[in-house]
Amino acid sequence: MNIDEQLIYIDEKSNNPTNEKSTYYKLYYNNEIINFWTPESLCPFGIENEYNKYILKVECPNNNIINYILKIEEYIKKHYNISDTQFKSCVRKKKNEKFNDIIICRLRTNRNNKINTIIDYKPDSTNYLKTVYELNKNIYLKCLLEISGVWDLREKYNKIGLVVTIKKILL
Repeated sequence: MNIDEQLIYIDEKSNNPTNEKSTYYKLYYNNEIINFWTPESLCPFGIENEYNKYILKVECPNNNIINYILKIEEYIKKHYNISDTQFKSCVRKKKNEKFNDIIICRLRTNRNNKINTIIDYKPDSTNYLKTVYELNKNIYLKCLLEISGVWDLREKYNKIGLVVTIKKILL
């Protein structure tokens, strides 16, 4: 996955604050929101709740995907002229050779903070869930990721970051 920085566009007119403390800008690549599938990846921790957002940490074995996300993050740092300490990366680099890098992804939610990420199953799957909240630790899945925007909390917390959302999960 190659990236041409000249094709990245941050729509700063698209501010869609969920509250007065945050700012959100849409991010486009070649005039489209970025979507791609991960290969089968380990989800070591299950669903977590951080700052009232549901997240899934996906241990991605594909370095091309990790590098693609990191290049977009570098573009954002250059665009806003900010340091590494001001940027909250959605990639956690591995500290041990036996693990892969982790992508921290948000699950899609509605206005009532109910998860509405789609879950599909392979025909031979035995991992049927009654609800998405039953995603266990150490489960293998494929994810359709969407890099849709940039959150900006520099006024209050001096932080900015990339929004990576899981649109669909394949078990």
